[in-house]
Amino acid sequence: MHRGDQRRRTFTESSTHARIDQIAHTAPDPPRNCVVLRNGGCRIPEDVAVVGFDDIALSDIVYPPLTTIRLPRHELAEVFFKALDAFRNDSHAAGSQYFVRTSLVIRESTGPVRQHK
Repeated sequence: MHRGDQRRRTFTESSTHARIDQIAHTAPDPPRNCVVLRNGGCRIPEDVAVVGFDDIALSDIVYPPLTTIRLPRHELAEVFFKALDAFRNDSHAAGSQYFVRTSLVIRESTGPVRQHK
């Protein structure tokens, strides 16, 4: 269902659970999941919020634009090769923790928490 589509399926709590169950049994794909939820009558973000990870290029062109966690790929690659180099130099050394900065990119697929009556 697109923005201008006048067809509207009935939203119920059970239909949401059915769609979420369907999504849980498929590969994580937030843009596709938005389509599945909308086709099931769910409104995003009014009925359910969707958040992606990695801020792929598709995130800001799907409907609704997807809130996501941005992971800087260049920094991730640097950390990966640093860890690989450390392992290559001493494969018996204790493991290390590496950190990569992430940031939350808020778009239209999330909103304020709705108060239940």
